[in-house]
Amino acid sequence: EPGEPNHAGNPGGHSLWFCWSTTNNTVVTFDTLGSTFDTLLAVYTGNNVSNLTVVASNDDIAGATNRLSKVTFTPVPGTTYHIAVDGFGGASGLMTLNWNQAALALPDLIAWGPAASPTVISRTFSSFDCEVVEGCATAGTHRLLSWSTETRNIGSGDLIIGNPATNSLFRWASCHQHYHFEQFMEYNLIDTNGNIAATGHKVGFCLLDDHAWSPTANPSSKYNCNNQGIQAGWADVYSAGLPCQYIDITSLAPGDYVLQMTVNPDKLIVEANYENNTTLVPVTIPPPNCATLPPNDNFSNAMPVGPLPFTVTAFNSCATKETGEPVINGPAGKSLWFNWTSGSNQTMVINTKRSDFDTLLGVYTGSSVSGLTMIATNDDLIQGVRLQSQVTFAAVAGVTYHIMVDGYASAVGTVVLNVAPPGNDDFANALTLSGPFGQTNGYNIGASKEATEPAHASDVGGHSIWFKWTAPSSGPVDLTTAGSDFDSTLGVYTGTDVANLVTVTSNDDDIESGGLVTSHLWFSAVSNTVYRFAIDGFGGSAGNYKLAWNMNSALSIRNLPGGSVDVVLTGIDWQRYALLGSTNFTTWTTNVAPITMASGAHHYTNSPGTNVSSQQFFKAIRLP
Repeated sequence: EPGEPNHAGNPGGHSLWFCWSTTNNTVVTFDTLGSTFDTLLAVYTGNNVSNLTVVASNDDIAGATNRLSKVTFTPVPGTTYHIAVDGFGGASGLMTLNWNQAALALPDLIAWGPAASPTVISRTFSSFDCEVVEGCATAGTHRLLSWSTETRNIGSGDLIIGNPATNSLFRWASCHQHYHFEQFMEYNLIDTNGNIAATGHKVGFCLLDDHAWSPTANPSSKYNCNNQGIQAGWADVYSAGLPCQYIDITSLAPGDYVLQMTVNPDKLIVEANYENNTTLVPVTIPPPNCATLPPNDNFSNAMPVGPLPFTVTAFNSCATKETGEPVINGPAGKSLWFNWTSGSNQTMVINTKRSDFDTLLGVYTGSSVSGLTMIATNDDLIQGVRLQSQVTFAAVAGVTYHIMVDGYASAVGTVVLNVAPPGNDDFANALTLSGPFGQTNGYNIGASKEATEPAHASDVGGHSIWFKWTAPSSGPVDLTTAGSDFDSTLGVYTGTDVANLVTVTSNDDDIESGGLVTSHLWFSAVSNTVYRFAIDGFGGSAGNYKLAWNMNSALSIRNLPGGSVDVVLTGIDWQRYALLGSTNFTTWTTNVAPITMASGAHHYTNSPGTNVSSQQFFKAIRLP
């Protein structure tokens, strides 16, 4: 408007206004996190747009690493504050304005019982398993009660945890390579006499907005693994099968029990109500015998392997061994069978990565279980260290291969069979990328996560793939998984050992594009430095990925009807540029306000009569 101030010192051009008042003087914070453009934010008092008093203003939260805005101030009760949100250099897009005056609303956490769905499984733990190292289990074969925990926030305020690295409730778990909140949830199994028969606990590592359970909740997620919390009306979910999400029931008698789930048992989190923190779910533990065998227990009933890449999960706790079945490495007896027919001559890789016990893997040809020809077998990927198995062999078109998965010394647990997993699954086998820009694609279906691998974008993931890129020059780099068909996380690192990497930057969701679940980040590269990129699936998602990188900025011109020209600036997203024009290549003037690059390109139309000369030159300069 005429007379409107330049918010945060920039002319802007697309401002929106809000007014807010309060009844107390508790500190309040406003921010534009979640917006899709380079924002400006300012707070004023006054009743006339041309005569306002600035209370607080901000352009960037953290320079080029965060172009969104944030202000904090102490309000005067009863005063009306006018808040303006604008776009730097006239930028525009989808805007989100958040405010928080902490004393006004509190969260209220409950464990939602209907989501539990308890089930009984068996698993053999090795001394190398992270759950053993971190005290959730002991080595050996155990019978476990497993379930999912859905933590709902039924309060009027958000649960705000923030960055776990700076929150004293969290500690670093070197085996899982992420932060743990040990006392977020407590589990007890109560017998019919009201006594505690067994105990367990939820190790919180990422409290976030998983889904909105309330129809009145904010429709957009707000909290993630780097900025943890649960919005009012939202829920966090910790699924069955994840680390420590069980109670050991090996020594318990069959019968009826009650699963007691208590969220925030030590009241370490401030809530509006602590009286509803305990939820009871009835559980029946069946006798520890196997009434039903797995459908692919026998060679003759092998499970067919579908289109590649192929991955399947099964349980071998009730599997048996047939007479005449081959032996891989000592006595076993919990085998499952699969069949795969090769469609062409090819090198085939099959592994059991992500299985949660010590596996044996064999590939054979033949028509009967006692008359098989061995093609390839393996016990450990790395003897005594990586206890899952992998084989590589030359497959012949039209030949049917019989795949057997067993447990070393009859170990049991969750079998994961991967046929044709991605070749860049492990850090050591990273796919090499080159050049200042490019794109590659593939899949992370069947990929796994190494034991000492970082939690990319602070999420546990589980299906990571690796890339290696040497920066050809120094400067900003744009990296995106846009076009991938799954919820991705993306990390950039330096270092030569997966257990000792230095994080450069990471990203979960693409905020610039309105919160797409694909990932988008940029970083400042140093010439000739080797960078490692990792793509993973948020919460274990998998699918087909696209990865594009770019560190080039360029100008191009194309003619338009009527004599106009379209000047196209391509560059690095979230970087700022000035576009200048000249008629003599000596004197340069700014054609438009400073540009914050979005979606990789900016268009400027130069119409006839705009310039005194029929010729005009253009140049772009990257700004701080």
